[in-house]
Amino acid sequence: MNFFLLTVIALGINEIDGLQCGPKSKLGSCYCATHYDSNYDLKLECPSMFPWKRRLVMKTFKEKDGHLLEISCDDLASKEDIISNVKDIDIGNIPHLRINNCPLTETFGEIIENVDGDKNKVQSLSVMFTKYEDETLNGTHFVGLRNLVNLTLNHNSIKVVEEDFFIHLPNLEVLHLNNNPGMKLHPQTLQKVPKLKLLQMANSKISVLSEEIFKNLAVLRKLNLHNNKLEIVPAGIFSDLKSLIELNLSNNKIDSVPTGIFDGLESLQKLNLNNNPIMALPEYMFDINKKLQKFSFVNFQLQNATFLSLPSTLFQNLPIKKIHFEKGKIERLQKHFLRGCLHLETLIVKSCSIEILPIDLFEDSKDVQKIDFSGNNIAMLPSSIFKGLLKLQELNLHANRLAMLDANQFQELISLSYIKLSKNQLNNISELKFHEGIKEIDFSHNHLQCQNSLFGTQSRLKNLQIINLSHNRIGSFENCFNEDLEDLKMLDLKYNRITGDLSFKYFLKYNLSKVDLSNNQIKKIHFPSSVIKDKKRENEGNPLEVLLSNNPITCDCFATELKQHLEGKANIQQKNTLHQSISIEFHNFPCSNVTFDQLNCYYLNEECTDKCACSFNRYKKEVSVNCSHKNMQKLPTSIPNFEEETSIRLILSHNNITSADFSSLKKESLSKVTHLDLSFNAITQFNQSNLPASIKLLHLNNNKITKFNQSTVDYFKHLTNYSETSLRLSDNLYECSCASLELYELVRSRYASMADFDNIHFSCQSGNVFPISAEKEEICSNIPQILRLSLPIIIVSATSFVLLILLMRFQERIEIWLFAQSWTRLFLSEDLIDKDKKYDAFISYSHYDSEYVENILWKELETPSNTKDPAYKCKVHTRDFIPGEMIPDQIIDSVHESRRTIIVLSEEYVKADWTKMEFKEAHKHSINDKRQRLILLVHGEVPSTDAMDKDLRAYVKLNAFIHTGDKEFWSKIRKSLPQQKKHENSTRLQENPESATTDVNI
Repeated sequence: MNFFLLTVIALGINEIDGLQCGPKSKLGSCYCATHYDSNYDLKLECPSMFPWKRRLVMKTFKEKDGHLLEISCDDLASKEDIISNVKDIDIGNIPHLRINNCPLTETFGEIIENVDGDKNKVQSLSVMFTKYEDETLNGTHFVGLRNLVNLTLNHNSIKVVEEDFFIHLPNLEVLHLNNNPGMKLHPQTLQKVPKLKLLQMANSKISVLSEEIFKNLAVLRKLNLHNNKLEIVPAGIFSDLKSLIELNLSNNKIDSVPTGIFDGLESLQKLNLNNNPIMALPEYMFDINKKLQKFSFVNFQLQNATFLSLPSTLFQNLPIKKIHFEKGKIERLQKHFLRGCLHLETLIVKSCSIEILPIDLFEDSKDVQKIDFSGNNIAMLPSSIFKGLLKLQELNLHANRLAMLDANQFQELISLSYIKLSKNQLNNISELKFHEGIKEIDFSHNHLQCQNSLFGTQSRLKNLQIINLSHNRIGSFENCFNEDLEDLKMLDLKYNRITGDLSFKYFLKYNLSKVDLSNNQIKKIHFPSSVIKDKKRENEGNPLEVLLSNNPITCDCFATELKQHLEGKANIQQKNTLHQSISIEFHNFPCSNVTFDQLNCYYLNEECTDKCACSFNRYKKEVSVNCSHKNMQKLPTSIPNFEEETSIRLILSHNNITSADFSSLKKESLSKVTHLDLSFNAITQFNQSNLPASIKLLHLNNNKITKFNQSTVDYFKHLTNYSETSLRLSDNLYECSCASLELYELVRSRYASMADFDNIHFSCQSGNVFPISAEKEEICSNIPQILRLSLPIIIVSATSFVLLILLMRFQERIEIWLFAQSWTRLFLSEDLIDKDKKYDAFISYSHYDSEYVENILWKELETPSNTKDPAYKCKVHTRDFIPGEMIPDQIIDSVHESRRTIIVLSEEYVKADWTKMEFKEAHKHSINDKRQRLILLVHGEVPSTDAMDKDLRAYVKLNAFIHTGDKEFWSKIRKSLPQQKKHENSTRLQENPESATTDVNI
């Protein structure tokens, strides 16, 4: 709903200070609230607070010198609604009244009287956006307001201002009649307000003013006639305005200025003639205006491209401080145009088609501080035109046709801090001499190149802060700038022809905060390995901002640091040095869709080996020696010696290599190899001698290897001790014999590091045998029967006597030594190995499966329902873990203290972190003991292998599990558990009396 406003402002009266909400929050017929928000201290809604019934909203505002009362009218409010609602509220005297968007009442004085105020004390009145019912605004509405000083009648659609419009306002000093389109004024209407000091009649489309309109306004100081439709200004219209200081005639249609038009304005200081199609200014136009200080004539819209004629006498001998001509055509500036202008501070003749400047233009204007001749057609500057201008601070010669400048053109300008010579035709500025105080230089959009020092050696620019050289022809800049640019902050080199390589180290020697190199031809960015930081920049926390957008960066290894910086992937060292010193913006970065693996630099053929392709990746700090698909018959003759900190990826796949014996290569050259790919060759022999122990990738798949010796298998074991190692051995011709048992055991125990373990097989007479599903007897089964029978007899006969004596004499020491050797466990009974273990089984399960484990599984194992079944001593975390001790330590102890670990596998089990740790520890323990320590139970649905980590996923593939829903479940699990002697069933359980249950949430 739209509201119309009636605002009543009361200032400096005690009555409003006492205005309070009455009983039941009402004043008269209005509902009120105090301090409704921070904008006012009292709000009244009349006659109802509901919008559909409300007609008025009044607010009081407490200001520095009094209060303000605001009344808002609803669309349906009438003038009777206004009077009837305000009359019941005792406000008191109101010195200022403003009415907005409300119906017009009989008089404005009656509103004052209805709130118990004195209309003779009203000082200001504002009436805006009035809604007329049966009459228009006229003089009778101001009856009784004889002491009114300030009147605003903007936006009231006033069409006619009659002669007696202001007859009741003899003391009026300020009058605003803006924004009343088509308004016409009676010639004598303003003569009724002789005390008027400020008159605003802008934006009202006034087309005609009588010559008498301003008669009798002897004290008027400011007159604003902006944006009307005046075409003719009568010759004597301003003759009585002896006190006028400021006159605004801008945005009209005045095409001529009568001679003597301003003669009566002897106090005039500021004149605005902007946006008028004036074709000529008369001689001695301001001869009487000896106080004129500012003149503005912008956008003079001349017909037929006619040049404006400026007489040489226009400003002569005036105290003028600012002259502004812009966007027009001026024939020329006369030789003595500024004669006698001793106080001139600013001269702007901009976009006026000026071609020539008089050599002695500033002969009398030595105090000028700003000169702007931009946007003209000046092709040459007189060498001494600026001579003696010791106070000149700003010089703008942008967008002219200057091709050459005198070397001493600016030498005497000791106060010059800013010069703009952009968009000219300059080829060389190295001979120019500038005073050391200059702070900003703009030479953009010229033809500048940079062979040596751009500013030569004639100037010491130690205070220069900003250099703009954009849109030039600079190809290289490393020798462009003097070393003495101590305070340089901003350097703009965009849209030049800078090519080749760029090093940030060059810019860091200055105190720069921003460098714009966008839209050049830069192909490589060099990040120095170490950066000398600028102490001042570092202390201020102000990194160097570099703009590099739209450069054709080559996506090789040298783009690595730049890509890291842009994507926030810098390493710690970079973040602590360079990346704190430089901030980069690079739109349309060519390497955005290129991975770090693809950012490679290639060595020359002579720098590599055996016609291989060598490339360097800075992101991985790795050299790739790619010898694949080269039809090689043997290993490379040598490995190139690269930088010390780099690793080497040696790719020899898809060749015809038959022997992989690395003992022929120097150990030093192989020490950096971290990746070795020998897949898809014809290798029959592999010798790992001289290969590093920390290799991360070794691929021997798809060759013709029949077996590995023990040292090679041990080497594989060492490599696979690290989870990140990738070992591939599939698709070879491994023989089916006892010599392959070590390889069999390796695959069974280290399959997690072999992505291709399910394709590793042995070539047996019955066909291919896969270690993941075969028993070792299927591989080692061809020993002659007689050898198998006689061997134990021979061994026993030969050693029995010696062993008997040794066992009797050194029984304890031998036992300790034997148990320390992993191979002896193959010949010792499990009971002997596990004699010191406290528990039969440690149960690993998720707490989501606790109901099944604690109420069924655990209870049945420890106290079987059938007394003939063996009882087992179990360890479970809810009962046996000790509160306060580290959980990881207790998990490790639980696995090592138990003969078996029972894994209760479920969907929740594979998600939990603690259960993953329990499985890995049990799995590791089983491998080290060469015993089957793990019993795998599945409770519920078989979990998806995708959710499992790689160790558990591989184990599930290789080993059978028991489902808790199996009819033979209890029989199967008891067979998997260690066999109990009958007398142990009771004694083992008694070793651990009933423990206090502890709630450990794992």
